[in-house]
Amino acid sequence: MSILNEYFEVKRKQQEIVDQLARFESNAELMRALEFQRKLDLLMQEYNQSPQEVGVILGLTEGSAVKTKSTDKRKAGRALKRYVNPHSGEVVETKGGNHKVLNAWREQYGKDVVDSWLQA
Repeated sequence: MSILNEYFEVKRKQQEIVDQLARFESNAELMRALEFQRKLDLLMQEYNQSPQEVGVILGLTEGSAVKTKSTDKRKAGRALKRYVNPHSGEVVETKGGNHKVLNAWREQYGKDVVDSWLQA
């Protein structure tokens, strides 16, 4: 490609970018967002705060002073179940059904009977 062709290609791309910028600058939503960002920057300067500090204040990021527990909604933990044996008064607390003492009770008294010992 000759230098002249390269020049015209770059000029064409430049005009496309100028046209694209003009479309952006006529977008009211973009103008509102830019105004918000400008005002937020001024506010951060006025109070001498960084974007990271603002994120911590708003609870968007974790900072050294703020420790929040992770809330992963994908996997909820199992509820603790409490069984009380009415014959011995023995208490078993478990999150699963495969507990040694609970299984022994089920063998001795039956599954339905042991399940009725579940406390609310």
